Amino acid sequence: MTISSMFSQPLHFKSCYNVHFFYIFTTMAFYCSQTSSQPPNIHILSLVSVLIFFLPLSAESLSFQITSFDANSTNIVYEGDAVPFNGDIRLNRVDYVSRVGRATHIEHVRVWDPSTRHLTDFTTNFSFVIDTQGKSEGNYGHGIVFFLAPVDSEIPPNSYGGCLGLLNTTSLLSPSKNNILGVEFDSFSNPEWDPPGEHVGFIVNSLSSSQYMSWNATLHSLDVANAQVSYEASTQKLNLLLTYKNSPSSYNVSLDVDLRSILPEWVKIGFSTATGINTEIHRVLSWDFSSNLEGKEQIEANNTTNKETNTELIRKNDGGSKLLIGLAITLGVLGAVLAILLFWAFSVWKIWKKKPEGKGTHPPTQKFLPRSAPNLVHGNP
Repeated sequence: MTISSMFSQPLHFKSCYNVHFFYIFTTMAFYCSQTSSQPPNIHILSLVSVLIFFLPLSAESLSFQITSFDANSTNIVYEGDAVPFNGDIRLNRVDYVSRVGRATHIEHVRVWDPSTRHLTDFTTNFSFVIDTQGKSEGNYGHGIVFFLAPVDSEIPPNSYGGCLGLLNTTSLLSPSKNNILGVEFDSFSNPEWDPPGEHVGFIVNSLSSSQYMSWNATLHSLDVANAQVSYEASTQKLNLLLTYKNSPSSYNVSLDVDLRSILPEWVKIGFSTATGINTEIHRVLSWDFSSNLEGKEQIEANNTTNKETNTELIRKNDGGSKLLIGLAITLGVLGAVLAILLFWAFSVWKIWKKKPEGKGTHPPTQKFLPRSAPNLVHGNP
């Protein structure tokens, strides 16, 4: 793969310490090449800056943005009828009945960490079109699902029609073993498990809707639907917002759910669709996804950093206290020495003032010379 072809792929990041080594290595090499004439400390500073820039990527995360589905791209796995077609994903054929199609991203998502019990936040946006081909309500079907499932999940046998390519009559008997979460846009109501009428909502380990809103595919046939699905780990709330390009209609559904009780640690994500005797066309036009889960290693690293920071603060505070004490002692000693010097100087000055004028301070004069030495005053021998 060439450098140009690598960067022509959709934006994609997966970071688990050992990933993005290529990007880190090449960036470090660039820094070194640009600073080859600089002193060694400049090299070190550059490398540290690069490493700090990449530190946030140490969390368990997956992020990508796909605006067009290239037939030559390897980031999407197609199953059943699903194929890339004119920049879209065509999930099913309509020249035959009872068809199933799936499209999943090649990378998997870490939903939660068993060692810490921490959950991921995630947000995905995708646009899609359902074409009911001018048929009246009740004569088209069956819908499209965005789903999260175990990484080894495949299209089950006989999962066409209302099973939406996710489950079949056998797996429906053991819902706790299915480990599937789906956001459904169900255009055909199956009385065995569906609420009356077409609807959008959530399915958990079964085909029965946990939360839903009434919806009509005919009203939005061929209109571009924009869906946003988000999960907030702190509140354990799953949200769906569905809007349309050419319609003021919007649909908002929420579900309180602990993903740890449903899904394994790692899951695959993607779209599934199915038709029965009734058919319709399902296409996915664009898709982006982002998640962020702190792994145990990252949490421990953060804790270590916090401990080191706290220790350093304690050391700084302790050092500041010692400095103040030392300064006080020094000033006290200097003050005492200065006081002693002043006292000594004052005492000397007082003693000097008490001496008789001229005593021991002037050269001998004639007044005090013996009579036998008068010429000494004038300097004669």
